[in-house]
Amino acid sequence: MLKNLFKKPQPPKVKGYKFVPSNEDSFALAIEILEGKFSGLIFRAGKIGFSGEENPDSTMNMTFDYNIESNEKGLAIGQDCVNIMGDILCDVMEKEMKEKGKLELRSAEDFRDEKKPSQKINNE
Repeated sequence: MLKNLFKKPQPPKVKGYKFVPSNEDSFALAIEILEGKFSGLIFRAGKIGFSGEENPDSTMNMTFDYNIESNEKGLAIGQDCVNIMGDILCDVMEKEMKEKGKLELRSAEDFRDEKKPSQKINNE
């Protein structure tokens, strides 16, 4: 069903982000946006869900909970920021699907065993 999430590859709105340890939850990783208007913003995603209905273009709507862990620039967190966070989460899930063929619930410790949490992810 995840294959229907994306119409076709789109150029990502954020070209770089990295995983960083969460300041609020020792078992979680947060994501720092490295480029663009929201560079420096650090967020942690929580529950992610998808609508049960496909859109006419064969995509599905995604919802997610998030916490802002650092916003040193004091930027307003509006829909444009939420959209960027969603794009990053979709990118993470797409990469997981390509690498493993499935999505798995994992803890920060599981992830740290595979990659360093500060590793930069390039979406080019």
